[in-house]
Amino acid sequence: MVYYAISREIEPKIVGVTNGLSQLNGSDLYNNSNQWYREILRAGFKGDNKSWLEKWVHHKDFAAKPLEGLVLEKKGKLTDYMEFNLRGFYVSNKLKSILEDAHLPPHVFQPTVITSSKTKQEIEGFYWFAFDMDTGQKTVDFEKSEFTSKMFKNDTEESFTVTSYEDFMDVFYNTGRALRATKLVFNKHFDNELDIIGTQFLSTETYISERLLKKWQEAGITGYIARAPDVVKQRAEKFNDIYTELVFD
Repeated sequence: MVYYAISREIEPKIVGVTNGLSQLNGSDLYNNSNQWYREILRAGFKGDNKSWLEKWVHHKDFAAKPLEGLVLEKKGKLTDYMEFNLRGFYVSNKLKSILEDAHLPPHVFQPTVITSSKTKQEIEGFYWFAFDMDTGQKTVDFEKSEFTSKMFKNDTEESFTVTSYEDFMDVFYNTGRALRATKLVFNKHFDNELDIIGTQFLSTETYISERLLKKWQEAGITGYIARAPDVVKQRAEKFNDIYTELVFD
């Protein structure tokens, strides 16, 4: 299976906004009404790494209920795929119906009301698609994988020995920094028929299978960019970023 890295579209003709950011934003209601979600973030900022990690892994924790107060920017255009908060993405009814027939990790579609900041009208028919992140504890061969402490290629490298999931997590718990995988080797326990992959820390990308991507393309789904592995690697080199090579047993 070939996996493509997906991200939000930034073309103004498609998303409306011209600043390269999401067409979605949070209102005062968003900031005031989602304290349960904000507490997860605060745990990380306070250095409570174990508590924070546990809440971020499972969708039943970080997507316990819909987030309130999401707004469409004045120049923003609605698309089938949209990003805003730190986990998952927002989908239209059209995209939801395609995803429901896909092979996905444990997930939820939280009904989400979006308010137009221009007309003040509520827009329904969108969902927060949130799914469990793979920690690699059971699915990654850490001995065969390769990791770096760098955030960008020109950073100073710190030396850490990582041959197991426990080694990887010890670095996070002790330093508050997650190592990034430059080579991520999945073992026989990984379900390589999954159509969506997201990992906790190991890679910063969200991946979509070539099979599911073709369905999106055939249906004319809007609002996303899908990049093949060679393109992701080229972009990482161009922007001095870390590229994660995916290897499947």
